[in-house]
Amino acid sequence: MANESAPREHLEPEETLGRFLKRERDLRGVSLREIAETTKINVRVLEALEADDYDSLPPRAFIIGFLRAYAQCLKIDPQEVIALYHRVASEVTEVPVEPEPEEDLEDDHALKRIVLLVVVGLFAASLFYVVFLRDWSPKAPKTPKTPKTKGTTSALGGTRSRSAEPGLQPAPAGVIARKAARPDSRHIEHPLVLEVAAMEEAWLRVERGDGQTSAMLLHQGERRQWQARERFVLTIGNVAGARLFLNGRPVDLPSSRSNTLHNFVLSRRRASVALP
Repeated sequence: MANESAPREHLEPEETLGRFLKRERDLRGVSLREIAETTKINVRVLEALEADDYDSLPPRAFIIGFLRAYAQCLKIDPQEVIALYHRVASEVTEVPVEPEPEEDLEDDHALKRIVLLVVVGLFAASLFYVVFLRDWSPKAPKTPKTPKTKGTTSALGGTRSRSAEPGLQPAPAGVIARKAARPDSRHIEHPLVLEVAAMEEAWLRVERGDGQTSAMLLHQGERRQWQARERFVLTIGNVAGARLFLNGRPVDLPSSRSNTLHNFVLSRRRASVALP
């Protein structure tokens, strides 16, 4: 790769970020296939970056990771390129909201009137039941009480129930206490606690062993925490912008040329990459 240069703070008039990247690549005489082989980023993704086709790309955190890898491959300052991307991404044109047609508004009013009538009818029926019908419901007959069984007096002056069977003795207090003893706490496994801190904007998907999955975009300075019994399976966009902690201990993430990570497993045996 030939001469190195840093991007200007401002793009030329009518120059997009994609055109800027392509111009810098052409100046160095580097092909897209060479960048793809170095960064392990698909050629179609690189073409979309140079065409400013962000709608066909993954979430913003992945785009930031791709731009960082692209800039590092061309020896351009990644922070400057990412700053240019944020500047371009912030220029979003608001779409004017069209007023609803009058016919739709009339339909909404009619629907609201129907709902109101239904609610009033239900309330009237409930009131009629409470005032007139609830007191007319037949009462259940009372269950006759069973006479108590008198005990017989023993020769020693104590009483003994006739229904008691001979030979039955209450369990000693020690036996009951042993049965109610708590399980050994040494065999109780504490849950896994995963904490993620975003140093930069980072996209994250967290799969837990209970089948629950969370996907989100973390902004710089945000921290999130999850719990699982056995393991986590992670997919991360912009690996350089995320810091992971498992039960309070930092996790060393494997290096990735594309700055992304897929199917990364965290378990009680620490970290490993799942096989496809």
